[in-house]
Amino acid sequence: NQDSWHGETMLRHRSGHLCDVRLVVCKVKDSAGQTANYIVTFADLSQTKKIHDELHHLATHDNLTDLPNRRLFLDRLDQGLRRARREQRQLTIFFIDLDDFKGINDDFGHHVGDEILRQAGSRLLGAVRDSDTVARLAGDEFTVIADSPHEEAAAIQSKIAACFAAPFDVGDRMIKVLASVGAATYPDDGENIESLMQCADQSMYETKARRKGATAATPNKFQPYSEGLYFPSELRLAIRRPSKGWWFPT
Repeated sequence: NQDSWHGETMLRHRSGHLCDVRLVVCKVKDSAGQTANYIVTFADLSQTKKIHDELHHLATHDNLTDLPNRRLFLDRLDQGLRRARREQRQLTIFFIDLDDFKGINDDFGHHVGDEILRQAGSRLLGAVRDSDTVARLAGDEFTVIADSPHEEAAAIQSKIAACFAAPFDVGDRMIKVLASVGAATYPDDGENIESLMQCADQSMYETKARRKGATAATPNKFQPYSEGLYFPSELRLAIRRPSKGWWFPT
């Protein structure tokens, strides 16, 4: 309509800060049909935008640690793989699983377990670069996405494991918690999300088995891949989606 315009823009409030507004501009014509004036109306969208951003954050972040959740992890992994393919670069993902975490919840209570998970998330953020993604997948499972070549993966994996060396200070308790770390690098260990996830998960369980002094036959317990891709956590169930394709939230 040539007699009106509407859209979203930004206006400066008299206090000096910018506001998101929805603007409507309408022509006012005189008796001869000529434009005499304009009527401008606007609605402040700042609160609506704020609520939208908060809801999006809640949908894409873990409410305990405030780290990216499974949805945002999968979205960033998909974007990272696309970028790695385009730029012919490598990308490494790390699976981190806290050892015997159920025992901590049973012995000390879930409030202690929750505090350890929060501190574990902070430690992981401090162990990697700002450009890397640290996410909490489900329960006591974390992951890291790093734009790193295969030869750097071992050093990063060591840094991740080392951040669990010190005991966790929870109230009046000092609780020792170790973590098993597995890694998979694109494209050496897989060229898509499913194969990389499977490889990283298997690597993590092999690490856990070695640390527990498992026999040679034990790792088979952690490799139920012959009947199709299977992961026991929420994430592992989530990636067993129908063949219609992946869905990532916007």
